[in-house]
Amino acid sequence: MDVSCDGAASSDPFCAPGAGRPPDFTPLPGFDAPTNHFHGSFVAAVAAGSGAVERSATGLLVRSIESWTGATLPDGPDPGMKLIPLIGIAPEANLYIIKVFDHTGLGVPTSIILAGINAAISARVDDGVDIDTINMSLGGATLFDGRDLEDMTVDFATSQGILPVSAAGNDGPASNTVSSPGSAQTGIAVAAAADPVQVRIRRDQQLGVGNGNQAFVSNDAQVIFFSSRGPTSDGRAKPDLIAAGTFLLSAFAQGSSVGLAFGSGTSFSTPAVSGAAALLSSFAGANGLGATPFDVKQALLQSADPTKVPGYPRTATGKGFLNVEGALSNLQTQASGHRLGDKEQLPGDEEDEFGEFFSPIELDHGKFAAKGLALSPGRLKQFVLEIPERSDRLVQQISVSVHVRSLGDNPLKDNPTFGGNAVSVDLQSAKRTTNDEFVLKARVVGDATFTITDDATTVTGDVLDVLDVVSHVIEPGFFKVVVDTDWRSFDTVTFDLTIRVKSISPPTPDVFKKGKIAQDGIVQFAPITLHAGAVLELSWGHDWSVYPTSDVDMYIFDSAGNLISVAGATLNSPERVRLDSGATIVIILFGFEINPPGQSERWQLRIFGA
Repeated sequence: MDVSCDGAASSDPFCAPGAGRPPDFTPLPGFDAPTNHFHGSFVAAVAAGSGAVERSATGLLVRSIESWTGATLPDGPDPGMKLIPLIGIAPEANLYIIKVFDHTGLGVPTSIILAGINAAISARVDDGVDIDTINMSLGGATLFDGRDLEDMTVDFATSQGILPVSAAGNDGPASNTVSSPGSAQTGIAVAAAADPVQVRIRRDQQLGVGNGNQAFVSNDAQVIFFSSRGPTSDGRAKPDLIAAGTFLLSAFAQGSSVGLAFGSGTSFSTPAVSGAAALLSSFAGANGLGATPFDVKQALLQSADPTKVPGYPRTATGKGFLNVEGALSNLQTQASGHRLGDKEQLPGDEEDEFGEFFSPIELDHGKFAAKGLALSPGRLKQFVLEIPERSDRLVQQISVSVHVRSLGDNPLKDNPTFGGNAVSVDLQSAKRTTNDEFVLKARVVGDATFTITDDATTVTGDVLDVLDVVSHVIEPGFFKVVVDTDWRSFDTVTFDLTIRVKSISPPTPDVFKKGKIAQDGIVQFAPITLHAGAVLELSWGHDWSVYPTSDVDMYIFDSAGNLISVAGATLNSPERVRLDSGATIVIILFGFEINPPGQSERWQLRIFGA
């Protein structure tokens, strides 16, 4: 098994030695550096951990584990101690760890991820290393789901006998947020669930043994709010599977700290599926089944258990919860030696209905209201607006109002860590495959209004807290309003929702230019003198309302050639820049990513208030 991540620290006590010293693509040396980020060790231990730790038999953690699992932990070698087993899904797997992130755990260029995937392919094809699966607990936004370089490299790995398993992403709860390479045609994209036992064990550490159910009332697993949802932009059903990814207890090795930690994310649900794939591949090889990556994927998907995460659409859970025992049974009876084509179709896999994602509210001006909505803990409702092209109808303002009718009961309502029940509001822009929320996780307990314009996002009313508020241009495409009950809530909440949209006929610009631009192309304009407050707006055909999407950037220089603004070099479409002061400027356009490849993109530049 290949684990492409930060690398497992040399001090990791829960993983057996891997096969030699695989490549390190990070700019800083230190595969064994104790300063390496814990992420890689945590992932590796979920997939292939093989160890245990001693803890006091009367300690909070041991008593909590025994309370919620109903199991009695084995005695440790020391008096008064018990062993907490930390056994991964495939504890005897060999790890071929390819390091693509440096010790900080921060993002890296796509080229490094591609180099890591290609290194795994080369190790199998050229060097004979028996890599059955690539675990990729990573991901990022894509403009061309299923057809960008990362996704196509995943498909190539599949064709070479390797099953890639990727994180669906932590960009939920809005739909169409599965990131690349999870959005590949082949491979498996994994969502994250909150499992009652694991969550309650974690909450016991804050509330005392036996009280964790006050902070997680459901006896069923839930899709955790941050888990990315499908479908892909071209309508494919992703994610493929879901596994536990909330408050997992796994290896923590960073700096002088070596031991245990709780962790959450699709990064940590993914290695559970990778470990399962490694087990199935090993069994198939040992028993002459001749199974291909398609067979292993098919066995995992067809055995997945949707009843463990009831009440959620496939766009949140995939085929269901990971079921390794059922997958083994399926593999034994269905291995076919099938070789993948460009796109998979599983037997009996009917076309999915994606509901509200493809049925937006028809509202470019006016009001939409929904009254008497009711949500139990961990559930959500999504409302989608289709924002028109700004050249057709200019949406000036979107406001979302919530009126809470009842918050229900909650024994933790006076607890400063948890608080009471709440209605959580997320407002996702038209961007796909990534989290780009004007308002992120605003917890409403009364009346609140969220107002979005091109220049500002405001939050007013009875809001306990909000994780983030951002402001940028209102983009054409699907704007999503997601309301859910906080997953820590104890009871059903009821509320009303009102969405108001104000729009006008598009104004006439003072300056208008248009043209075409190719990949890596540059368009430079003659110097132009503009007043303070002038607005420059660059739009193009393949914006976020179109699949695939292109990215054209706008850089602004002063008359001396100094770069004075990169505010127009983002993923926004259109790019919009307001000048704080009057100046003579030079505008340069750059074709950062033009899709489909090999074509030119038609652009339009409008300047208002010149």
